[in-house]
Amino acid sequence: GASDVFLALTKRFCRSPSAHPANSDDETIRDNLLGMLPLDFGNRGNLTEIPAFLEAQGLKVNANYATGLTIDQLRHAADADWNLVMSRSGFALGTYMQKKFGIPFFCGVPTGDGKRWLEAFAAKRRAQEAEEAAEQPGTPAAEAQTSGAQQPSDGKEILIDHEQVFA
Repeated sequence: GASDVFLALTKRFCRSPSAHPANSDDETIRDNLLGMLPLDFGNRGNLTEIPAFLEAQGLKVNANYATGLTIDQLRHAADADWNLVMSRSGFALGTYMQKKFGIPFFCGVPTGDGKRWLEAFAAKRRAQEAEEAAEQPGTPAAEAQTSGAQQPSDGKEILIDHEQVFA
């Protein structure tokens, strides 16, 4: 249900991205938090501590789906540089916004001291930058681009009974 609501609200209120000039002095990454539901994150401070952690790392929360989401945030959600999918309820919106506005998304929740999450997010950003460079014709990255073959599976399976993104 929440996933459908996020999509409907975004389709109804979100404007096209603003034309904001690239400023080399401003390296702040604007992000939308997708799927920050009290049902998934509880009431022990996670709903405020996670955004505060991200802000302390130099990320600017642009829109916080669902905690404290405002119409103004909805209107400017397409101005984000990244969508951070925090739970399954934010996944469809992350996919939609990537297709509609070209905003890449990253799935995961910073836990503990957040170090592993930060490393994984930095790796994803580097991969995204390399992919974008590879799409530019005539660049060395474009010439070196290879197929994205997946690693073979070892045949083992696992079942994790939990919220999908958090798990």
